[in-house]
Amino acid sequence: MKVSVQILLILAVASFWACHRKSENASSGYSYYQWAEYLRFKNKTDSAYLMYSRAVNSSTDSLEKGDAYNFIGATQRSTGDLYGALVSLTAGLSALDETNNQHRATISFIYNELGNTCLDLKRYDQAINYYDSAIKIATTTPFRLEMMNGKATALQKEGNYTEAILLYDSILRLSPADSALTARGVSNRARTQWLQHS
Repeated sequence: MKVSVQILLILAVASFWACHRKSENASSGYSYYQWAEYLRFKNKTDSAYLMYSRAVNSSTDSLEKGDAYNFIGATQRSTGDLYGALVSLTAGLSALDETNNQHRATISFIYNELGNTCLDLKRYDQAINYYDSAIKIATTTPFRLEMMNGKATALQKEGNYTEAILLYDSILRLSPADSALTARGVSNRARTQWLQHS
């Protein structure tokens, strides 16, 4: 008799806790992805990372999953987890559809981030291939110029100075509206030319 009362008490407490917990989640009305976006906006990267991780496991929207994987991969790269970044970014690509115009911007961002990650890993040929894929699918010129800069940097690191300089020149001829990108292009071109002649 005493054991059954204890079991009943435990079950009652567990049921109360489960109902209370469920109502907390349901009352917010926001998905993990929406929470992640909010936390990202508030510069709470660690909490956003957690919510994006939950979003990739619970979201049925493939674009949300791709965006979430992109953020996770970029965060992993920025913290030095380059191999983890490759895994997350590749998972993001598998969640997306290149023929869907709504997915194209995210796909180009992911390819660019894969290029940046391979550049950090000194895998210059792979970086160039990812930048080429990003440039091909990019939806806006300003971002395409950013990707071209990444590719030129990979060419420079690979020792292909002539092609890198030509690419930097083509970026500068397009007069980027972003003054920081223009300054980076001028600086990178000058460094590449110096490396070529040293």
